Amino acid sequence: MSTPHTPPADGAGSARVDAAEQRLARQLEELRRVLCDAAMARLDRLGSDAARPSFRTDSPAASGWTLVDLAPDDDDARVLRDVQRCESAMQRLSAGRYGLCVDCGKTIAAKALEASPEIERCAACQVVQERGRFAPSRARTEDA
Repeated sequence: MSTPHTPPADGAGSARVDAAEQRLARQLEELRRVLCDAAMARLDRLGSDAARPSFRTDSPAASGWTLVDLAPDDDDARVLRDVQRCESAMQRLSAGRYGLCVDCGKTIAAKALEASPEIERCAACQVVQERGRFAPSRARTEDA
C-alpha cells in the first residue's frame, strides 16, 4: 500500500471540499426524506388502525403485520446504500480524508468528486472493485 497523498491545501481545494460538504448534506436530506416517505407509504398500506405486530412465529396470520409487509423494497435498499455512502463521505470530510481513495490512498480526480461527491475510490481501484464484485466465481469457470 502506498503512502496516502494529501489533497492540495490551496483555496480552490478548500472551496471544493466545502461545496462537496454542502452537496452531501443536501443529498443526505433528500435520501432520508425518500426513505421516510417509503416507510410511511408501507404503514399506510397496512392501515392506520392495524395493531402493533407481535411477529409470532407460530401463527403468522394472528400477528397482524408480517416481516414482508415491513421489509424495504429494492428501491429502499438502494436509497439506504446511497445514504450510507453519503454518511461515509461526510465522515471522511470530518477526518480530513475526503478526496482520497479508501483503498490506495491516492487523490480521487476532482471531476469525479464533482460528479459524485460520495465517491470513495479512484478510477483504478473502482475498476478492481467492480471486477471482483461481478466476476464469475472460480468454481463455475473451472467447471466449464
